[in-house]
Amino acid sequence: MILLQNMQEAPASERVLALNRVGFSPAEIADLLGERPNTISVQLLRGKQASRSKHYTGRKKRRAPA
Repeated sequence: MILLQNMQEAPASERVLALNRVGFSPAEIADLLGERPNTISVQLLRGKQASRSKHYTGRKKRRAPA
């Protein structure tokens, strides 16, 4: 697997996100990395949450009641 060979030095969370981006399921990623599928699912969720928080610009202001 060329992607895994190129990412050997990358943190596990980056490898998980990269494999997910190219179409692997959490179960397939778990098999490739020797982890449990639930562990991979949690890493994917945290990675997506971190990505969203980087782009977060703040809450919309609520309009005053009329």
